[in-house]
Amino acid sequence: MHYYKFNIADYRKDTYPLTPVQHMMYRWLIDEYYLNEKPFPNDMTKLLWRLGLSEDHRNDLELIFENFFEPAYDEDFTPSNPSVGEQLNTCQYWIHPRIEADIADYKALQEKKSKAGKASGKSRGKKEANTHSTPVQQKPDSVELTRNQKPETTNNKQDKKSRGFSPPSLSDVKNYCLSRNHSVDADTFFDFYASKGWMVGRNKMKDWKACVRTWEKRDGANNGQYQQSPAKRGQSLSKSERRDEAARRYLEESNDDGVAWPTGHEVGP
Repeated sequence: MHYYKFNIADYRKDTYPLTPVQHMMYRWLIDEYYLNEKPFPNDMTKLLWRLGLSEDHRNDLELIFENFFEPAYDEDFTPSNPSVGEQLNTCQYWIHPRIEADIADYKALQEKKSKAGKASGKSRGKKEANTHSTPVQQKPDSVELTRNQKPETTNNKQDKKSRGFSPPSLSDVKNYCLSRNHSVDADTFFDFYASKGWMVGRNKMKDWKACVRTWEKRDGANNGQYQQSPAKRGQSLSKSERRDEAARRYLEESNDDGVAWPTGHEVGP
């Protein structure tokens, strides 16, 4: 043990009669006992040499062992209670009960930590083994992705959905209107939705061809009730007429009661 708790009050209470030299001896014996984790052999000459003291201090050393240690007479360090003279002459070891208890607690704690560390290592090893799937563990219908493939996520699906509509060109609108053989003016249609960012109300347009067909239906609903616009008469529209036509379309789309709006120049710029 390289560390132990030292209670100053308890030490002073138990050692107040000691001289400075005896204090030094006892403190050295305590530190040495903790460091080596074993009792002292009953060899005063050798202990004095290790302390750097002469035979003149043998009585001081024997006094410390007699008052603060207990004699043991076998390799199991079993203490006994013989007379003082027998202790010095016949015992094999000197043990310190309090230090022995601290060492036992320290070893038990170390053993507990060692077992916990081994158990944690085994558990971590099992988890790592389970994360690596073998060919036998793989499902037969699983498909391995290549480097250029990525799993489809929710964000990818949303991106595909947002990329579903691409605005047409003016020539696309003109060709489609001609194929429909209807009088929807392609320039008006294109200018109207291009100015709105290809929005239908508050929503992004999904099918511009469907919007062309909706314009045809509205023109059909107005046929016979209002004056036909130049676009319905097959005439080419001027810039101001296309503007008026776009305004009429906007009002029709914004009209909540479903009533068609007049054509021609009845709607101001």
